[in-house]
Amino acid sequence: MNNAFDEDRPRSLKYEKVRQERERLLQEQPRIQDLRTFVEHMRRETDQGENIPHFDPLDGGVNAQCLFLFEAAGGKAIRDAKTNGSGFVSRNDDDATAQKFFELNDNVLDRRKTISWNIVPWALRRGNRNYSPKSKDIDKGMKWLAKLLGKLPYLKVVVLCGDKARKATEFSTQSTNISVFHTRRTQAPRP
Repeated sequence: MNNAFDEDRPRSLKYEKVRQERERLLQEQPRIQDLRTFVEHMRRETDQGENIPHFDPLDGGVNAQCLFLFEAAGGKAIRDAKTNGSGFVSRNDDDATAQKFFELNDNVLDRRKTISWNIVPWALRRGNRNYSPKSKDIDKGMKWLAKLLGKLPYLKVVVLCGDKARKATEFSTQSTNISVFHTRRTQAPRP
């Protein structure tokens, strides 16, 4: 693999070689170092450990101008023996949501100007299944979101993706120049 961006395609993080390259970039990319440290601190403080994925080093890191905020870390973002996930919040994760997000953004936004995260930064599991965030989960995650925003000095836009992420409108952007947008809710057509 000559260039990390050669593997910038949907579901590419299902391959171990691609995950290893992202791990290398996570250690080396200057724009991601402060966020890598932030995740490691969060892992210790919350006792969530590897249940909190890292930011994708192909994204903008601290230089990001647009934050896409989703609900909670999915199983394919968690790096463990059960899920064989990537360890990253990434549009390259091996799941349908990440694939749709990749396709939506492909050739529209330079991903180095964006960053993706979750209102609840850790996976929410009961047994082998993820569950949707409850109010108490969102409240815990909001504390970390406020800290994250302080690490993104060039941030201009936050896009809240999903009904639970919409609750993040409670964070204060009034003293900043951050615009907040919501994704549109869609329903499947009825037969």
